[in-house]
Amino acid sequence: MGSDLVSIHSKQEQDFIVSLITQNTWGIWIGLYFDFSTESWKWTDGTAYNYTNWAPSEPTGSEYCTHFDGFRDYMWNDMPYRTGGFLIH
Repeated sequence: MGSDLVSIHSKQEQDFIVSLITQNTWGIWIGLYFDFSTESWKWTDGTAYNYTNWAPSEPTGSEYCTHFDGFRDYMWNDMPYRTGGFLIH
């Protein structure tokens, strides 16, 4: 379809995206992933990783996809890629 998962670069963007969510949900995937070849976090659209909103104790370092955690004020949580959830693109 030619789209990417959402990338977030400021608190204002984070707040805007959260305002679009109509129900409190556990997992909504965003486009942040851990690139093991460079050992760094990257956005799927290639934009700079210049803002974070990780939940306390996150990222754990053992998982490499990221979602909004609706039960922790939509802070970010790293998760295994095989976990279900919704997409924002």
